[in-house]
Amino acid sequence: MRDWGQAPPRPHQTPPAPLPAFADEAQAMAWVRQELPNIGEVIRRSGDGPRPDLAWYLAVRLRGYMRTHWWTGQWEDHLKQALRITEQHDDRFGRTWVLRSLGVCFGMASRADESIQALHEALVLAESEDPGSAASICSNLSIAYNHSGQGDQALRFAREGLNRHLQAGDGSQPTAFYISALADALRLAGHHAEAEVRYREALLMWRERGDANSTAITLANLGDTLGALVRRGVAFSALQEALDITERIGNVGLLADTMVVMARTHVRFSEWTQARTRALQAIDLADRHDFGSWLSEARELLDVIDKAGCESC
Repeated sequence: MRDWGQAPPRPHQTPPAPLPAFADEAQAMAWVRQELPNIGEVIRRSGDGPRPDLAWYLAVRLRGYMRTHWWTGQWEDHLKQALRITEQHDDRFGRTWVLRSLGVCFGMASRADESIQALHEALVLAESEDPGSAASICSNLSIAYNHSGQGDQALRFAREGLNRHLQAGDGSQPTAFYISALADALRLAGHHAEAEVRYREALLMWRERGDANSTAITLANLGDTLGALVRRGVAFSALQEALDITERIGNVGLLADTMVVMARTHVRFSEWTQARTRALQAIDLADRHDFGSWLSEARELLDVIDKAGCESC
């Protein structure tokens, strides 16, 4: 699942010290990794201090780092702690932001039911506490329903999210996020030609923003779509680029997902040896990191390959 396309509001108070200047994204990520224990401690202590809002704000703001490191479980832990603090202080605005973040966190782990529940709770709160965030919550609900295989609901919320975004005319939120969610729903519904158009539209936007993670996700989904359209060459070209980007940025969950998509695409073209290789790679990666959803999917693919009775496998 992508992040929600909207950043939380900044605190009213100016921080006592500025952040260090980073040369690039890798350096910034390394700094966050180093400071995570301290950030976690601040979240924990904020509930008893004069600024309990810092708990949810810091937990939510970790999204930039956690979009590629959610699989460590740290983000979920911090968000749940922040959620308890917002409940203790009756902070409905903060609770809205934590619930939507938890929905994204669960979605990244392919825990669709938990994601849907958290996002629906967030949407109810957002209508009164933060109406401007409803559009992105709707699009993330679409992605969650997509993961759960509920195509009608996925299309409904994707279209609602995009319409709300366009009506609001909010340039602070990337339109690519909403178009990508709609493309996902169209792909699930079997409208592959229309999905391809939307993915290519979103892909241009993600590249222009320099968003490597979202570019890789979109490329993987585009490759899956092109495979369904029986366009082998361009399908694997997109998938290989997605794999290259994912390895570079170190998103292990996305890497497992992309390997599953590559295995599935090889199966579509009866390329059993290549399919088996990718499925086994996905199984190894998913098993090492306890990615239950991708582990199950990769094993199911391996069963399909074995049942094909290909001697070269």
